[in-house]
Amino acid sequence: MELDLITAGLLEDTLKAWRQYQPVPPGLLDLVLLGASNSDSLVERGLLLQECLEKMTLEALVRYRENEHVPHSSELPASPSAVLEALKADFSSGNAELEAWSAVYHLYLASGSLDLSLARLAEAAITQKAKDKPRQFRRRVDEGLSRLTAALQKTEFQARERPRDLPLPAPDYSQLFGVELLLTRLLDLLKAQAGPLFLSLEALGGSGKTALARSVAGKLLQSGHFHDILWISARQEELNEAGQIRPLNDPARSTDDIITRLAEKLAPGRLAGLSREDKLERLKPILLNKSYLVVVDNLETLSDTQDLLPALFPLAGPTRFLLTSRQTLQHFSYVHSLPVPELSLSDSYALVENELQRCGRQTDLSAAVMDDIYQVIGGVPLALKLTAMQMIRLPLAGILEGLREARRSAPEAMYTFIYRRTWELLAEAEPARLLLLSLQHVAPEGEDEAWIRENSRLPTPDFELALRLLRDYALLEITGSLDTPLYHLHRLTITFLQTEILRGWGDET
Repeated sequence: MELDLITAGLLEDTLKAWRQYQPVPPGLLDLVLLGASNSDSLVERGLLLQECLEKMTLEALVRYRENEHVPHSSELPASPSAVLEALKADFSSGNAELEAWSAVYHLYLASGSLDLSLARLAEAAITQKAKDKPRQFRRRVDEGLSRLTAALQKTEFQARERPRDLPLPAPDYSQLFGVELLLTRLLDLLKAQAGPLFLSLEALGGSGKTALARSVAGKLLQSGHFHDILWISARQEELNEAGQIRPLNDPARSTDDIITRLAEKLAPGRLAGLSREDKLERLKPILLNKSYLVVVDNLETLSDTQDLLPALFPLAGPTRFLLTSRQTLQHFSYVHSLPVPELSLSDSYALVENELQRCGRQTDLSAAVMDDIYQVIGGVPLALKLTAMQMIRLPLAGILEGLREARRSAPEAMYTFIYRRTWELLAEAEPARLLLLSLQHVAPEGEDEAWIRENSRLPTPDFELALRLLRDYALLEITGSLDTPLYHLHRLTITFLQTEILRGWGDET
């Protein structure tokens, strides 16, 4: 749920339900801070929520009591007299924040089974003469609810910010250029109640489809608009250290594979062995009861793309599907196709300058030179990024002439030229080639330098040189933190290195 939907009213309705032994409203049961297990029953999640709110309230209460030197206990009061005595002590401090937390705690959490009315609590809390003690006490309750709501929103936000065990790939970009309008359009379509059930990002390879899908999925994950995000990639091959292409173990190659992966994510271990139809029937209530965003990346690599969407269509509703594909899906009436356009000249200029700066190079790129680059490459992010890295080592005229020739052959022949040239540049540093091949085994979320160094089996000087070169040539992405950086190959590098370049070299030998 959205953070702004966590309100004091919903929180009080939940607290009242517990006090009256009634089912709690479902809203707060979807909070990320409660965990992401789909096997939890509503009763179990309700207990987790109650435990969480009790802990948050008691911790705040104890903190303010200690500041005011008010005696306190971490145990719930065991009798009505104990509740009233604790309440009286809290209100005798004169600290309004302590009184607010105490009012909420003793009304809804400490006295639920003791049947103490608000009027009786007010009489114990407010000892001075007053015309309307219940109203004064009620104001303190409202203040406490506001504080507890703010604390709950903060805790939920922090839970969403923490790394989670979700199949979102590590971002393979440091900054996106020229996608603001498309990103906003995507978010609006996915958030709209009557928005399309299926959205397809479509363009040639290297256009940034996956980066865009990853960015929007990350924003939606943080906002809590969807109950959860499910990411499924259809990448099927890897390169081994001998330079040979081999299939990945158990890749998503078909409709059955996609449905099996959905079943594993949503009901781990419970749907194994069932037929496709039975799995779909079991998945339907899960996906129709809560809103998920299901991302299927590299859709064009599946053997039966035309079979997949009709199979998934009955699962859509509150759940939406975001697809990336080199092939258009606009012939499906329920798919909203969004072509991913090339970058403008100005955005391309910004991307190339950013890449040069990232490698510590002076950005003396003139507008005229950038115009020449743009006339040949266009606004394809991957091609621009890799060309910028080659500009550091090779004359621009030679790079552009080779690209012109490659593009005359076919649009994606340009990538063959770029990667072949990059591979040739790495020939002078064989350790860089070896490290590139070894990185094929790194998990999508990346590994730290110590792990990569050990598994590369390269001497320290060779390893450090190789790591620097791969980064300089835009073949390596860095995520994680400043203290613990994580390294992995650019997803598009993997795709085109394996499927466009090395396969072709293998055919020639």
